[in-house]
Amino acid sequence: MAITTFYRDTMSVQNNKSFSPSAGKPEAFIQAVNPKDIELRNFPPATVSELCLAHSAEYIEGILSGSLANGFGNHSKAVASACTYTVGSMVAAAQFAAKTGEIVCSPTSGFHHAGVRYGGGFCTFNGLAVAALKITAADKDARVAILDCDYHYGNGTDDILGKRGNSRILHFTSGRHFHYGDSGADFFDWLEAAMEAINDFGATVLIYQAGGDMHIDDPLGGLLCEGELIKRDHLVFSRFKGGIAWNLAGGYQRDAGGRIDSVIKLHLNTLDEANRAAKGRQGAAAA
Repeated sequence: MAITTFYRDTMSVQNNKSFSPSAGKPEAFIQAVNPKDIELRNFPPATVSELCLAHSAEYIEGILSGSLANGFGNHSKAVASACTYTVGSMVAAAQFAAKTGEIVCSPTSGFHHAGVRYGGGFCTFNGLAVAALKITAADKDARVAILDCDYHYGNGTDDILGKRGNSRILHFTSGRHFHYGDSGADFFDWLEAAMEAINDFGATVLIYQAGGDMHIDDPLGGLLCEGELIKRDHLVFSRFKGGIAWNLAGGYQRDAGGRIDSVIKLHLNTLDEANRAAKGRQGAAAA
């Protein structure tokens, strides 16, 4: 079973001299994946009109022109361009998941701290909000749930959804509750309740941020061990039976040489759980 994955080389920017590896992580993830586990799909970059679903026109123009600092705190047009492709990947993955009911991957990061008129925290444009707002704008019956299991609070997503006002989008962000070190047991109580609410809401598609910075050793995180992260992913993929578009989100561990192999391993674990869930669905459908 191969997971449909929306990836292009243009999603990554190397050597951006940032603490965060997010700008180069899509390429690093794809290079580490067993090619048999994914099916790559092409997609267009997000357009200005799509970005305007979530962000102000002035903010978008400032980022793309380089006159405003992006989420990494620089004015790089290369970073800005790559961000249109990461949003495009998230939009394409969410639309595909909504259409097919499959589990789909967008190997992206850097969304949930970007609000209507601002970026920050390594986030420039909010692909989660753009994807959800695009799906609900195109289909009056669509209901989208965003489950943000990054360690940090998705303040930008809350800002956008609060100002854009859409009752057919449900948003859960674990960072609102666990950023200050709540126990792993409490996290799973929260996650079980969130999944129950998402199913009760009647979501037609789930956008899932499987943040690697939830790992206990992450310099900007610190809550769950590797086995608990696998349990988290299994719970999400098994509890929701509709289309799921998941992405990488945060993860900041580096080895002595500056490599992010330990973070990539966590993301590969998520891919393994996605594949197991997809095979389980296929077997259930054939029975």
